[in-house]
Amino acid sequence: MRSLVRTACLVGMLACIVARDAHAARKAPDRAAFVFATYVEDAYSERKAALLVDSIRRFGGSLANAPIYVAVKDMDRVPLPNLGTRDAVIVPLEADPVAGEYLLGAKVFAAAQVERLVAKHARTMLWVDPWDMFLGPPTGFELDRGTAVALRPVQVVNVGQPVGQPVDAYWSRIYRDAGLDPARIPVVEPLVDPQPIRFYVNCGIIAFRPSLGLCQEWARRFAELVKDDAYQKAACPDFRHRLFLHQAVLSGLILQRTTPGQRRWLPVGLGYPLEFHLGGKIPADKRIEDLGRVVAFFVEQYWELQPDWMTTFRIDEPLKAWLTEAQMGIHRVVDRIYREEGQCNSYLVRTAEGDVMIDPGGAASPASYLWSLAGRKPVAAILLTHGHEDHRDGIALWKGDRHIPVVAQREIVEYIRYRDRLAGFFRVRDAAHTGAPVRPKPEVPVEWPIEATELFADDHTYRLGGLTFQHVHTGGETPDTSLIWVPELKAAFLGDNFYDSFPMLYTPRGTKPRWALDYVKALERALELEPEVLLQGHGEPVIGKEFVKVRLMEYRDAIRHVHDAVVDGMNGGKDVFTLMREITLPPGSRVGQFYGRVSWSVRGIYEGYAGWFDGNAANLYDRPPTVADAELVRLAGGPEAVGRRAGKLLESGDALMALRLAEAALAAAPGDADAKALRVEALKALRARSRNGAERSWLDFAAKQ
Repeated sequence: MRSLVRTACLVGMLACIVARDAHAARKAPDRAAFVFATYVEDAYSERKAALLVDSIRRFGGSLANAPIYVAVKDMDRVPLPNLGTRDAVIVPLEADPVAGEYLLGAKVFAAAQVERLVAKHARTMLWVDPWDMFLGPPTGFELDRGTAVALRPVQVVNVGQPVGQPVDAYWSRIYRDAGLDPARIPVVEPLVDPQPIRFYVNCGIIAFRPSLGLCQEWARRFAELVKDDAYQKAACPDFRHRLFLHQAVLSGLILQRTTPGQRRWLPVGLGYPLEFHLGGKIPADKRIEDLGRVVAFFVEQYWELQPDWMTTFRIDEPLKAWLTEAQMGIHRVVDRIYREEGQCNSYLVRTAEGDVMIDPGGAASPASYLWSLAGRKPVAAILLTHGHEDHRDGIALWKGDRHIPVVAQREIVEYIRYRDRLAGFFRVRDAAHTGAPVRPKPEVPVEWPIEATELFADDHTYRLGGLTFQHVHTGGETPDTSLIWVPELKAAFLGDNFYDSFPMLYTPRGTKPRWALDYVKALERALELEPEVLLQGHGEPVIGKEFVKVRLMEYRDAIRHVHDAVVDGMNGGKDVFTLMREITLPPGSRVGQFYGRVSWSVRGIYEGYAGWFDGNAANLYDRPPTVADAELVRLAGGPEAVGRRAGKLLESGDALMALRLAEAALAAAPGDADAKALRVEALKALRARSRNGAERSWLDFAAKQ
């Protein structure tokens, strides 16, 4: 049955893709001197790209009808509910596999692909990141016959190098590949960090002459460096260097392929960064207070992070009205459902008789956008998907002094009391897990109030203004987790039982067992409902019946696969560490691991079923496995000898073994400075190659200790 459902689902998906490709082909222009280019790789960038298209059509002046090419990654997984109705040329992204290894890597290949499509007829290709927008005619980006690129220096130094600083391995390779003399690199000055640095440019918005093939060469060189393991280990020690590698490569390429006379610097209004404006970091002489003077605007996620951002500018009508409606559109999921993502996703559902708030924690401040949208008045009801603090925060704000329903599953009471009992334990663990400061230890035990006014066992139905809100208790992320189904809107709110990443079936901060089969049950229940809108506790909603079905099925199948592999391994006599190494996601799975990790989940499932004893008789006693470390270090020749070996392992790339040996050396000599330094370097090396947020937070916490 599952294979039949999957086949039907994929057939429907294929039909959507074919129709979309045909739509793009019909709208592809024969010739256009000026074209826009951007890309989409997830639901977030899809929403932003739709707004970008709207801004071009509204404020583009003589270029308002220019072709807008959008390269879309994973078209069978990324719905286009917003962009699909806009006037844009949609092309499936043909990205090199390395694009998935680096954040923003797909952008490089998207630019190369569009450049190849328009090279024969376009004089100017304006690359624009999807989270930018236009507020005026972009004619200042048009290239005359003698100009190859129009661009701006970087906003901040980040991986750039101040003049006088020795050239590091990161830039040396880029200069060597471009045949550049490091001593003759031109100087630029960042907008926010006004100091002279070697040539380093921003590529959030940049105009290219496509006939020169700069973007295609950019993609080739970027892929080459990403695939070079030796370069990655030597020159990309942290997330920041990997994040900006594409920009650094482009900077070297532009210096090689263009002369100073072929490069034109753009004024600050053609790429004004909202982030640094809100932070007050732009120098006074370059700061723009009147938004009417801005042509191109780097919005990124700051509309969501600071909903009252418009109060920091002078904005005249009709621009202000357009921006107000655009901001509402950013928060509108579908008709009658609005979303704000703070510490979680909060959803405001509008009915004919009042609003319903689902999980208020993401809009727990009076400065939140949803609070403003609701008219700063208490809603008619508050519904909780589960009892995590980041979801139930803000109940008092939204409830006010009125007696309105606050509905939760009854196991929320035990969950809150469990957190109360272990408040001292979680005080440190929560900080390590999130990177937040450790909370002060309370002088007396604190007992969180039970703010829910209606507690149910299995199912609960609340009706208001023609809509039905059905709670279905499933368990999963927490014992009280429930699915909320609104049949009139075909909308399913899954809380934290669905992510864009593999779930944390075990979280390093500590938790009661999270049963994998409860997640599976919740996902199968959602599939039975055939939702058209899937609303998760963190991350972007999924819109479209077929897209929702595929995402739910692949998520369910990934969890089921890992669970069954653990059970098979346990029955086959394998130990937990062997299973942590061996078990992976199912072949071809596109479920990521930037939130939960499969290896952690494997151990969580194993110990959830079998408890802490692993079958090794030595572990029945009260001394930990590391008790022999100090003695073994002495037998090996002492901390210095072990430290030397750890250093060699670190150089060879085995950071985990280096960390183990450094900790063994510290067991023998707790104050040894060299062993401490090695431990920190090993932790940093592990962090540099991690793409998991929780893992990075724990490694940072350990290094600070």
